[in-house]
Order: sequence, then structure tokens, then C-alpha cells
Amino acid sequence: MPNAAACADNSTRSSRRPRLSRDMKRLEQQTGRRLKVAVNLSPRQLRTANLTTVIADALGSAGWHAEDLELEDPPVFDRLGEISVPTSLMVGDADYPPLVESNRQAGPRIPGCEFVLVPGMDHLPPLREPALVLDLITRTLDRAGW
Repeated sequence: MPNAAACADNSTRSSRRPRLSRDMKRLEQQTGRRLKVAVNLSPRQLRTANLTTVIADALGSAGWHAEDLELEDPPVFDRLGEISVPTSLMVGDADYPPLVESNRQAGPRIPGCEFVLVPGMDHLPPLREPALVLDLITRTLDRAGW
């Protein structure tokens, strides 16, 4: 059993990052897939003057640091046509306008993508219309043969 000093060390950011990186590498090797991080922000957070700080703080509290987020690939928008699995995008027309527009532009770039624009929906379709979201997930999984 680890001693108290070892436990205290494991709770610091500097020791969490190597452990997190090691665990992610292990999972990537086991699954054969590159793991990614998603950050879900509210429209209010998107309007925050210092969005970079909001994202860095959120990721930092989970053990991630800026150097973990270095851009290795070209911007993804031009690479959406490379997606080769059944994909669906759902966005509400009352969501943050740039988010709605980016989804409208992304949908046609993804081969076979099912794009769903939900009238009157904000940023929370799973909470507001769970049956609608479940139906879309089911249709997407059906297209994947699951």
C-alpha cells in the first residue's frame, strides 16, 4: 500500500500528467485508436473574452496541460471528407449561431452524414428531447451495422 507522501504526490498536477499520458498511451495501444479530448462549452462560455483560459482551466483541472494539446495535424475542417464511418450531426437552430453554421458546413463535407437541424432547440438536445437524440443515435448505429 502506498504511503501518504506517495498519495499526495499522485494528486499533484505534475504527477497526474505523466500518469494520465501513460494511461492514454496504454488505452491507445489496446484499442488501436488515437484518443481525443472534447470540451463542451456553453454559448455563454463561448462569448467569454478569454476563451483560451476557460478551456485551459477546464482541461487543467482534469490533468491536461497546454503541451498535451499541441496541434499536430492540419485544421480538421478540410479533412472531414476522410471520415469513413457513419456519422450524424445534430444541432439546434437556437444554439450559438457560429456553431450552427459550422455544423451546416461540416455535414455536407462528411460522406453520408445525416445532418439534423432541430427547430427551436438550444445547446442541450439530450436534455430537452432525449427521444430525438436516441433515435438519431439508433439510426447512426444501424448504418454502422451495430
